[in-house]
Amino acid sequence: MIEKVRISFEPSFQDDPSPHVVVLNPGVLPFALRSQVARFGLVETADGKSTLSGNLKGNRGGFTQMIESYGVEIEVVRSDRQIAASA
Repeated sequence: MIEKVRISFEPSFQDDPSPHVVVLNPGVLPFALRSQVARFGLVETADGKSTLSGNLKGNRGGFTQMIESYGVEIEVVRSDRQIAASA
C-alpha cells in the first residue's frame, strides 16, 4: 500500500494567503519532490522531529497540485494545535 503524505494547514481557512504548513511524514516524498517543497517555503524542523514546516509561499492549490503531479496522494489533517483550540 502506498502511504499518503500527511499535511496540516494552520489556520485552516481556505483563503489564508500564507498558512503555516506542516508535512508530518516527509519520508514518503520522493527526493526530487523534497526540493520542490522547499521552493514553497518549507524546511526541515530543528526540533528533532522529522517534519517539514514553514509559511507557504504560493497558494494551497498550487502546492497540493505540485505534490500530486509526482503521483503522491495527500491527506490533509488537523494539527494538535488546531484540535486543542477547538476543544
